[in-house]
Amino acid sequence: MCGDAKTKMMKVLKEREKEKQSVQGRRKIVTTVLLCLCIAFIFHNSLEGAEVSGDRSFQLTQTMNGWFFGRVHMLLMERFIRKLAHFLEYALEGILVVSVIWAYELKVCRYVCHAALFGVLTALIDETLQLFSDGRAALVGDVWIDFGGFLSGVLAGILWMWVRRKIHGSSSGLNIFKD
Repeated sequence: MCGDAKTKMMKVLKEREKEKQSVQGRRKIVTTVLLCLCIAFIFHNSLEGAEVSGDRSFQLTQTMNGWFFGRVHMLLMERFIRKLAHFLEYALEGILVVSVIWAYELKVCRYVCHAALFGVLTALIDETLQLFSDGRAALVGDVWIDFGGFLSGVLAGILWMWVRRKIHGSSSGLNIFKD
């Protein structure tokens, strides 16, 4: 009887381990694909001509001005929206980079410099692509905005992981700060 219970317990433990590996495998695939899609989105926006990009910004600005009852100067609002879009798409990239690092069970603090290099490289490529788009130019200030958004996303991702670790306890596999 004791041997039977032990065999059943071992079988249950093996099934749980298989399920955990399956979830981890899916998490790796999903986070990696989402990161690639985010970067593709960023690069796609950079390859659009000035007219297409400007029209989209203008439409969004008109919508936002409607929300603010037209009290904000149109030109300032459009510039703000364009810069905010840079910041937010890179913040999303930063969150996704942390998610990929977590999915591959790497220590975030150990790989934060790699992540920062990845973020600034994406920003530099992004601005370089704009050199090949009609009516667009590469701006050093945009690289800084992009990188600031990326770092904000990385910090938000780390904070999210830390909170999740505190809620679920250290047994949840989110040991991100220790070797």
